[in-house]
Amino acid sequence: MTRCRIVFSGSVTLTDWSCTGDCFSVTALPSSIPGTDSISLPVRFEPTDPSGGSYSATLTVNHSDGYFTVSLSGTAVADPYCEISEITPSPTPWDTAATVSFVATADDSDDAGTGARISKYLWSSSLNGVFSQSTASFNLKVNTLKIGTHVITLRVIDNERDTSLPATDTLEITNRLPFAQTVSVGPDNGLIIKGSGTITLTGRAHDRDQFATEEDDSLASVKWYSTLQGRLGNGKVLEISSDTFSLGLHGLYLIATDNEGTAMSSDTMWIPVQTGVGRALIVAGTAFDDYSYFTKNIAPNCNWAYKKLRNRGFSNKQIYYMNPVGWQSLSSPLINSKIVDTTKVTLNTMRSYLLSSAVKNDVKNSIPLVIYLLGHGSSSLNNGKFYLNEEEYLTPDTLAAWLDSYGDLEPSSQIVVILDFCYSGTFLSKLRTVYTQNRVVISSSDRSNAAYFSLGKSFGWSIWNSVYLGKDLASAFNNALQWSDFNAPGANKANPLINCDNNGTYSNSLDMDIASNIYIGGSQQLQAITADFDTVWGEETSQGLAVTVRANGVFNSVWCRLYPPGYKLSSSVPAAVNLEKTNDSTWTGVYTGKRTSGVYTAVLEGVNVNNDYVMGGYTDIKCSVTGTALYSQKIPLKQFIRVLPGSSGIILSYGLPENSSVQIFIYDIQGKALSVLDEGNKKAGYHRLRLDNKLASLPSNGIFIFKMKADGKILTRAFSIVR
Repeated sequence: MTRCRIVFSGSVTLTDWSCTGDCFSVTALPSSIPGTDSISLPVRFEPTDPSGGSYSATLTVNHSDGYFTVSLSGTAVADPYCEISEITPSPTPWDTAATVSFVATADDSDDAGTGARISKYLWSSSLNGVFSQSTASFNLKVNTLKIGTHVITLRVIDNERDTSLPATDTLEITNRLPFAQTVSVGPDNGLIIKGSGTITLTGRAHDRDQFATEEDDSLASVKWYSTLQGRLGNGKVLEISSDTFSLGLHGLYLIATDNEGTAMSSDTMWIPVQTGVGRALIVAGTAFDDYSYFTKNIAPNCNWAYKKLRNRGFSNKQIYYMNPVGWQSLSSPLINSKIVDTTKVTLNTMRSYLLSSAVKNDVKNSIPLVIYLLGHGSSSLNNGKFYLNEEEYLTPDTLAAWLDSYGDLEPSSQIVVILDFCYSGTFLSKLRTVYTQNRVVISSSDRSNAAYFSLGKSFGWSIWNSVYLGKDLASAFNNALQWSDFNAPGANKANPLINCDNNGTYSNSLDMDIASNIYIGGSQQLQAITADFDTVWGEETSQGLAVTVRANGVFNSVWCRLYPPGYKLSSSVPAAVNLEKTNDSTWTGVYTGKRTSGVYTAVLEGVNVNNDYVMGGYTDIKCSVTGTALYSQKIPLKQFIRVLPGSSGIILSYGLPENSSVQIFIYDIQGKALSVLDEGNKKAGYHRLRLDNKLASLPSNGIFIFKMKADGKILTRAFSIVR
C-alpha cells in the first residue's frame, strides 16, 4: 500500500479515477475537496509477476473542474519458491515402527536462488492437519498418521516475511491387514466326533493397525467359518456343539475385521467330522518256516502301526490285532502290553471280524474302517495271494467279496486298505467295486515287483509315521513312495500304487485329490518322533552275547528281544536284554543267560523321552557256546577308566570285560612316577576305588595322570587337585 498527495486551489468534487497500470489501484476516493486543501489518496500496489521487478503508471483523477494526473512507480520484491522433493515410502502400510521421510527444496527468489533466507517451512496434511515440523526435511512415524490418502501441502516464508505459493504431493497410508490364525480344535486330535459334546475352536486375532498384541485391540469382529457349512459363530474362542457339524471334511477358519472395515482370513485347518474315530484291523501274516523274518520285520512294523493308531485316538477296543505271537511289548521287555487280540491268524478269524454286525454297522454309520495287511505275498500268475499262515492265504477275490457285502455306503463312510507285501498290486483291480463306496486301496508294490524292508522298516512304517503326524493320505502315500524309491535295492523299485476313484488308472491326480481329503484319526499335527536307531551290531564274547546300538535322539530305555536258533512262533516268550547308555548315542548290553549254539536274532526296540514306542533295526549273532555264561553280573564290553569327583575326594571308576590283574600308576604332568596302586586280580565287571588316603602324599595342587594297566592294555586319564 502506498499514498499519493494532491493539492487543490479551490473546492472541487471528485468523480472517478483511472490508471494506465493494472498493478496500481485507488482504494478510497473522497467525494469532495475543500478549497486550498490537500488530500492523500491511498493507492494499492499489487505486482502481477511474483518474480518481482519495477513498475510505473499514470493515475488520472477526474473532478468537477476537470482532471489531474499523477505519475506512480513501484518496485516488487519476489515471493520465495518451494517444491516437495520426496515423500517416501508411499504408499506404505500403517505400522508401529516404520517411518515416512519428507524432503523439500526452497529458494528465496530475491536472493540469487541460494535459499539461504528461507526462515520457515509450513507443512500440513489434509487428514492430520498442521505438522509441528518446520524444517526442509524430517521423518514421521507411520503410526502418527491417519490411514487414507493425505494431500501434503508445503509453503515457505522468506526473510521479508513473503510466503510462497503452495506445493502439494500425496501420501497413501494403507490399512494394515489384521492378524488371524487358527490354533486348535479340541479336545480330539484334529477330529470331531458327532455327539461327543462341546468342541472348542481356538484362534488368534488382533488389529495390527493399532496394536501389536492381542490385548485391548480394536477389532470390529472375529467370525468362524466352515467350508461346508458357512458361518459358525463369533469370537477368538468359540465353543460349539459337535452335533452342529455335518459329516465330512471341514475346512475351519476365522475372519478378523478391524475398525476400518478391513478383513483378513486365517489359515484353514482341515478337520474330519465322523461318528467315531474308526475301526482298524491289523494282520501280521506268516509263511514258510523262516520265523526270523517275521520277528525281525513283520511283528515290529505291525506293533508300530498299532502304536500310531493309538497315538491318533484309536482305543485298544477299536483295533483288532491278529498276530501269531501274543506277547508284544511297547514299553518294557518284561511286560506284555496285551495288544494282540488273537494269535489265530486265519481266514475264518479275519472273516468273522470283517463280517461281524458290529463292524458293518459302524462302517454304515460313517465310522471309517482301516485294514492293514503285512507279511508275505505271491503274484500267483497275477492273481495274488496274501499268506495268513503256513497253510492259508487271502486272495483278492475273497477280500473284495467281504468288502462288497457292505453294499452302498454314505459318502461320509470310508474304507482304507493298506497292502504291505510283495506283489500287492495284484489286489487293486479285484478291489474295484460296483457299489458306491469311498474305498481307498494302497499297495506297497505293483503286481510285478516285490516289496522289501530296510533296516527292519517297511513301506507301511512310513505310512503310519505320516498318519501319526496328522498328514492326509495323499501326503502319507507320497512320503512312503519316496521312502520306497530311496531304499530300493538298486534299480528294482517296488512301484507302490494308490486307487481312490474305483477305476483302472492308479496314482493319478484324481486319486491324489481324493486322498488329500482323508485323514486317519484326525489332522491335528503331533510332535515328530526324532529319536531313532542308527546302527546295531552284536558279537559273542566270553561273557555272553553282546549287543551295541548307536541311537539318534534321546531315549528313556532301549532293549532287544533275543530270538534263539530255531525259534517257533508258538514258543515261550524269548529272552530280552535291557541295554545301558554308555554315552550320548551308544547303548550296550550283554545276554549272560542260558543259550544254545546257532544264530540268535536280536530285534531292537525302545521308548524315547516322550514315552513313544520306537522300533527298527536288528542283528544276527552267531553263538558257538552251549550252556550258561560264567558271570551273571553286568559286564562292560570294553575296558574303561574314569575320574569322578566325590563329596570327600576323588573316585576312580573302571570297567573290565574279562578277569584281569590291575595296576594303577600316578604321574605328574612331567611324566614322573609318583605312586603305584596294585589292585591285584579283579573279576570282570564294574569297579570303584576311593583315592582319599592314597592321594594324601601328592603335592597340594596340580595336574596328574592316571594310567591303568589290565590284561596288557593301558588306559590313561588326567585329573587335577586343588586344595
